[in-house]
Amino acid sequence: MRPTIARSQRIATWRYRAVGCLLSWLATACASSPRTPAHGSVAYFPPGAFASAGEDGAFQVDWYSKELRALREPSVAALAGDEGAHTYRFLWLRTFDAPIALRVDVSPDGGATLTVKRTSGQGGFEPGTLVTNERRALSRADVGRFLALLEAARFWELPAREPLESEDGTITVKADGAQWILEGVRSGRYHAVDRGTPTGGAYREAALWLVSRAGLRLKPESIY
Repeated sequence: MRPTIARSQRIATWRYRAVGCLLSWLATACASSPRTPAHGSVAYFPPGAFASAGEDGAFQVDWYSKELRALREPSVAALAGDEGAHTYRFLWLRTFDAPIALRVDVSPDGGATLTVKRTSGQGGFEPGTLVTNERRALSRADVGRFLALLEAARFWELPAREPLESEDGTITVKADGAQWILEGVRSGRYHAVDRGTPTGGAYREAALWLVSRAGLRLKPESIY
């Protein structure tokens, strides 16, 4: 069985930096125990949040928690016990670009606050320090549009991760790109979805809708 290799347009850069990036990720994974809370006594993700196909997802939990600590973000998962909490967060980890977190806190009146955060590092290397921390108001119409996109993506029914191996036995390895992690809490339920550089569909559209509302100046080549 020969694997199918999916590469982004930036694969030439990846060839020179893949080893360093991989070592950085492995160092992060080995530096802390998956049973250790990510920030003080609060864990960013519940046990098994990214478990898939025989993997416990500890690598993803350690990596994403490190990024969220640098972004000085609270735990969305910790809100799961609050029936009144209604929050979503898009964590965008691009290999060679700054980590970004976009958090939507929906208010009882149907509007929301969008918190925009960005660090100085790179999503595939060290996260750096917090350089952007802004808040923007979203109207009820904005919130309705975002929720409609999540509904179209069937967010609450999506598996946390896509299987590496397809039904026909083909293995797809993405050598470069970004992780698109979307968390949500609503009516006491928590869910997280992790996708590697989605190229289309409602999930990507929902995430990029938040990016468009964030007011960030991004070059077209940095959206991947």
